[in-house]
Amino acid sequence: MLFRKIKDQTVIRTYKAFTLIEILVVIFIGTIILLSISNLLNNFYFNQYKKEKLFNLQKQSHQIINYLQQNIQHLAYQGDYREQSNVELFSDNDQHYFLNKRCFVFFYDLNGDGCIGNRNKTKSCKLHKSNKTKEISKEFFGFKFENNMIYVFENKSIDNCVGEYCQEYLSNCQTGKWRKMSDLADYTVENLTFSWKNEGSLLHIHLITSTAKDKKLTYELNSYVYILNGKEK
Repeated sequence: MLFRKIKDQTVIRTYKAFTLIEILVVIFIGTIILLSISNLLNNFYFNQYKKEKLFNLQKQSHQIINYLQQNIQHLAYQGDYREQSNVELFSDNDQHYFLNKRCFVFFYDLNGDGCIGNRNKTKSCKLHKSNKTKEISKEFFGFKFENNMIYVFENKSIDNCVGEYCQEYLSNCQTGKWRKMSDLADYTVENLTFSWKNEGSLLHIHLITSTAKDKKLTYELNSYVYILNGKEK
């Protein structure tokens, strides 16, 4: 049986070319995707940066509070050996502190020798109305908030106080020398207040700090200090 011979034919495939509009649409969509990814990455790194700054701010705030607490909690403590003590030189009617909203000044017997300052062995801590102890500033404390800074009482001349002049240190927050608590390069103290929750036994401290570069990034801390030797009034 004979079959017809089929001639070889060349098959040519044709492809539809992209139009200019289609190319522009693809570029536009690609650009949107890239911008979205870029924004996501920027937001991620910004949030990480913000978290890091907030963590450091939180750390600094708690360090401040801890420093205040470790001294305030011992307010009014006095060692057992109280003969010839000088405590009454500095206190008025057995008052061991001065408190207003932005300042707290107080003393306590840090070394337990019964006096404010270092007693010279068993000698008297006062002679008539003159103080005879040394390094009183190590047992006389003051913290105040002023011009977005925390200041700490530090005045060696208090060792030589006489009579009523000794009590002036516990009557206001201006007497004597004060130094900045630290160089606040990374953060700013926006607010620091002291108030009694229970007078004489429980003190409330309110602290607000912010980053130096971004005032909107703040950290607020409320802390309560139980006075170990306090008497509730």
